[in-house]
Amino acid sequence: PWGAVTLHHVAARNLLAGGVHYRDVFDTNLPGFVWALAGVRAVFGWSVEAVRVVDLLVVVGIVLLLDRLAARAGGTPWSRAWAVAGAAAFYPFTNESVHAQRDVWMTLPAAAAVLLRVRRLESDSPSGFARVVLEGALWGLAVWVKPHVVVPAAAVWALTASRAAAGGWRRFAADLLGNVVGGGLVGLAGVGYLVASGTWPAFHEVFTVWNTGYAAQMWSELPLRVDAQLQYFRPWGYLQAVAVPVAVLAVVDARPWSPRPRPGPVVRLLPGWLWDAGADDRT
Repeated sequence: PWGAVTLHHVAARNLLAGGVHYRDVFDTNLPGFVWALAGVRAVFGWSVEAVRVVDLLVVVGIVLLLDRLAARAGGTPWSRAWAVAGAAAFYPFTNESVHAQRDVWMTLPAAAAVLLRVRRLESDSPSGFARVVLEGALWGLAVWVKPHVVVPAAAVWALTASRAAAGGWRRFAADLLGNVVGGGLVGLAGVGYLVASGTWPAFHEVFTVWNTGYAAQMWSELPLRVDAQLQYFRPWGYLQAVAVPVAVLAVVDARPWSPRPRPGPVVRLLPGWLWDAGADDRT
């Protein structure tokens, strides 16, 4: 396994042996991924194949969730089948540095939260508060794996909040409160474990002392990291530079913040074969 995965395996073995994370094994990350690996190893043992099979199942789950989202967005069966086939052909040949990584594993609960939110907000009947809390809890699980997920989480909520507001202030308040409560419950559960296991003092020291310099170094290296990110899987990595502007343009066209949607730049400026003329703002 890759170096980062090996470090997290050492930390997981330490946990299963009764050790204290951060004190016995130094780590600059939140412990969610180590907890997940400890669970995997406790159930399936310590073979490399076991964690790779679990990683494959995580990727399969993500692809299926994205397929459900694509279907709700009007994706044709053929286009969705090609997307799934592309993922299936791509995954086995990725570099070993990509397998069993936090960035991928956090996407599973995050994608589940997005699908749950889309289904809930597009429903004509108000959803129960428990489903809103579940959505927030899924985001909370993703945060424990890697806190960077708060950026897409905030973006998803902000760009869909108007859907909740359309149901009245009570539905909007329940949407906001439920997400906060769900995420907060998962956060409190994790903090409770850190305190009960005696991990909190070491955890607090890492995040208030050591990580300040670590974060500063990461910011200084950001241009190099972005360049490396684009070149991981050439030429496919460069598609990220296209995907982000396309996503932004799609949001601008949908105008979720406006009660009166009107054609945006995609419809007005781009040739018709690049977009679906039958798609409404909801899609």
